[in-house]
Amino acid sequence: MNFSKFTHLFYGAIYLLRTGILLLGFAALSSSAFAQQEAETQPTETEEIEAVETEAVEEEPTEAEIQVEAEAQTHLTNSLLSLSETVTARQKRLADLGREMSRTSKDIDKVALQIEIDALALEITQVEQEMDLVVLGLQARQYSKDNGEQEPVNISEEIARVFEPIIMSIERATEPARRMEELRQLADQAEKRIVIAQNTLDSINGFRDTEVKYPKDVKERLDKHHELWQNRLQEAQNIDIALKEQLAATRRARGNSLKQFSEDFGGFILNRGASLLMAMVLGFGFILLCQIIISSTSYWYRRSHNDVLSASMRIFSMLISLIGIIGGFVIAVTIFNIRQDWLMLAMSLLLALALSWTFVKSLPALGEQTRLLMNLGAVREGERTLVNGLPYRIERLSMYTKLVNPSLSGGEMIYPVRELIGMHSRPVTDGEAWFPTQIGDWIVRDGKHYQVTKQTPEHVIIRRPGGAEDFVPAQEFMDTLFEVISDGYRAVYEFGLDYKHLDVARTEIPERINQCVKDHIGDILGDEALVAVDTRFVGLGDSALSFTVLADVGAGLGSEWKKMQKYLNHAVVEACLTQNWDIPFPQLVVHKG
Repeated sequence: MNFSKFTHLFYGAIYLLRTGILLLGFAALSSSAFAQQEAETQPTETEEIEAVETEAVEEEPTEAEIQVEAEAQTHLTNSLLSLSETVTARQKRLADLGREMSRTSKDIDKVALQIEIDALALEITQVEQEMDLVVLGLQARQYSKDNGEQEPVNISEEIARVFEPIIMSIERATEPARRMEELRQLADQAEKRIVIAQNTLDSINGFRDTEVKYPKDVKERLDKHHELWQNRLQEAQNIDIALKEQLAATRRARGNSLKQFSEDFGGFILNRGASLLMAMVLGFGFILLCQIIISSTSYWYRRSHNDVLSASMRIFSMLISLIGIIGGFVIAVTIFNIRQDWLMLAMSLLLALALSWTFVKSLPALGEQTRLLMNLGAVREGERTLVNGLPYRIERLSMYTKLVNPSLSGGEMIYPVRELIGMHSRPVTDGEAWFPTQIGDWIVRDGKHYQVTKQTPEHVIIRRPGGAEDFVPAQEFMDTLFEVISDGYRAVYEFGLDYKHLDVARTEIPERINQCVKDHIGDILGDEALVAVDTRFVGLGDSALSFTVLADVGAGLGSEWKKMQKYLNHAVVEACLTQNWDIPFPQLVVHKG
């Protein structure tokens, strides 16, 4: 099996492990809330004995804590007595209003009295609710909520029943914070009532404290308002004291939250954590087994089919992968169901629903990608394609396709399959080059002599004799005309001789020049430097016989390209001097008219 396949498997396992850790963390936060639900089951005799022993070893409260609790209880008792007096006074006032209404005969007075009676009855109800709050606290509301009927949901009954554990766990996990926030809001509301009542009393006292003699009905109205708002101020102050005591008690109760969390987390590791671990190990194990089957079959198939997977083999691999994913999920759900871990079961179903919905929404875009993955699209494995003007071989066609150019340094790229849509490929021909040069090659570009020192998918570095370097973008380098001379090239040299040597120009002069060039260059570069030498008598010039020397230089002598003209010039001059051949000067004939 190749290393790339195992690399993809490793990163896939890391991704799945990270998802499992997220689920583990969410379940750990929910374990404290679910401890209440699990405690509703009938305890066994052993559990009862353990509970009694646990209670026996609980820490005894300190003297300071006992004193704080006693003071808090005293404040609550005083608040309750004050609220009780308020209710009694308002009930008495309500009875007086009822008798007054029965004696009056005016409709207008009856309407006013009825409005006052309704407002007073509402205030009595609110005060009674506040008395219940002082006595019972907020936990009584949660008790009624937990044991009452579930509120109706908007989704269908079956789906609500499946995902109800998640909703309930979130509610119970956030219950302490929500209770604390509700107490703060009620305390703020009580403080606002105190301010309003005090401002109203100040306004009423402003009228009552003056020396003005009011009529009897006005004075009675002022006294009635003063009594009413005085009671409201006292009531708000009592409620404020009670709420602050409950808020302080709640904060003190949260002092043992770390210990409670440790106990709940330990229970989670032994129960829900074990279920999650078993589900992850067996589920991922089944997925890994399917991937091993795919890797093994692909490896042996590639060995016998020129390292290319056919469409049928790709369909088989995709089916095995799908079976592995579905099978791993079914194994996990089955484990949660057997161990009756309804929270993890509901979370698994929710995860499956989210993934299924994402898959359905992205299905139109997956059509062309599926064709490519099955090796039936315009880009196929083992063929040649162009990326940014450079050729690449499609070495592995998968979700992350591997493209390779063996002639470039760093010529391996990983392309997502979606990036291949719109591209095309063609079969690779025998002996086809993947880049026109290799590192170390000598080239002639724009009449200049260079050596290629580095070539990557981004740029090509070419060095001139002497050390100067040019950086050329790879695509621009491909679009430039140049000549590679590392494997051999032809040097051309032209010269002329006097017309008096015309009788030996066709045979003797070319033969002697050829021999002299071979001897001279052989002494400098070796006998294998020249593949062939051909001196040609090419024509009759204005003042000389024209000759051309064609020297075919062998491989490995690209660095001598610039010097080769000098070597040929020296060889021709040496031959002329040895044979006493005259090289004429250009002549200009002037005719006198």
